[in-house]
Amino acid sequence: MPFIPNTGAISFDNDIEEMFEDQSPPAMSLSEYYRNGTNVQTAVTATNVVTSSVVTSGIPTSGQISFSDFRNQGFDTIAMSAIFDRNTSGLTFDTSFSWTVPSGVTEISAVCIGGGGGGGGNSSTSATAASAGGGGGAVYGHWAVTAGNTVTITVGSGGAGGTSSGADGSDGGDTIISYGGTDRLIAYGGEGGSTDTANNTAGGAGGMSGGAAKIAGGTGGRGGSSSTSTPHRSPGGGGAAGYGSGGGRGQAADGSPTAGSGGAGGGAGGLRTQTGSGWTFPNLRQAGGATGIYGQGDNGLTPISTSNTGVHQYPSVHGSNTASSGNVNLGPASGEGSITPPTSGTSNHPFFSGKAASPGGGGAGILQSTIGHGQKGGDGAVRIVWGTQGDGTIRRYPTYTAVSGD
Repeated sequence: MPFIPNTGAISFDNDIEEMFEDQSPPAMSLSEYYRNGTNVQTAVTATNVVTSSVVTSGIPTSGQISFSDFRNQGFDTIAMSAIFDRNTSGLTFDTSFSWTVPSGVTEISAVCIGGGGGGGGNSSTSATAASAGGGGGAVYGHWAVTAGNTVTITVGSGGAGGTSSGADGSDGGDTIISYGGTDRLIAYGGEGGSTDTANNTAGGAGGMSGGAAKIAGGTGGRGGSSSTSTPHRSPGGGGAAGYGSGGGRGQAADGSPTAGSGGAGGGAGGLRTQTGSGWTFPNLRQAGGATGIYGQGDNGLTPISTSNTGVHQYPSVHGSNTASSGNVNLGPASGEGSITPPTSGTSNHPFFSGKAASPGGGGAGILQSTIGHGQKGGDGAVRIVWGTQGDGTIRRYPTYTAVSGD
């Protein structure tokens, strides 16, 4: 709802010019706005503006005009996307719910990301190991709908980490969109990693994609394998799948093979890390990278750091590796492994590692010969888009420029 504020300072460029964007500073004056608000934001169309909400009073048609005349000028925008992920208030993962097709909408396009598998844990300090969870799958498509009908959605949760009492990491939940009684898109969750393993036990497999309306998708990267031969290293989680290609494999705890980069829009594999002179927070382990939900972007990057900090965290949304001002980037690029800050006392081991990058990153495994829990996999996500962009392009995945707007 882009309205010029009713109180406080008004900026010519950031308030007035954005509202009346058919003009460009500095070749303009306030008198150019003699139109009583009837042409507010003439560059937009009735398809993305609630026309009844446009303010049509307040701006003089002659005489002196001032900034204050623009207070409360604006309009309500029509939503053209819906997101369901870990930031959605009231969302219950792994439980179906209904979403109603908005008025006037005849086609939707959507992307689904499955939950990442949880990393394995350890219950002993005597030469046991753990493997990491696989990344979630990804799938996207578009199909015809009828306004007022319901779409059934299930968003898969990230798998729980393996425990110090011997439980393996859990598989990530499947993310599903159904319409008209048919499963249209399914992004399967990544497989959980194993707890208390022997040397070189493989990490969890990445989730795959399917569904009748599938256009393309990818398979999540496999989690890194265990090792009992090199103390104080943890296997990296598998990267979430990208658009048409797989996520990178998590690096094994013994350092090989090297973590692969993700596919286009895919998360990178996690990197095992090694301790220095002592333990620090966050714990030294790598989650698999997430996949962006705003359209196809750059490849995920292979993590390269082996420093004590051990965790790649970027100031952007959903694991994106594209930083931006204000930490609010919504770009499509996928991120390196990252975790939420650990909370001391949340398990019986002080180095509990939080959760993997979301959506879809696989959870890292616990260090070998160390009692503790594996990392939780990253939760899944759904984003639905409809309508057209300003240039007339139909909003369909995977192209970023076609689906980036709200």
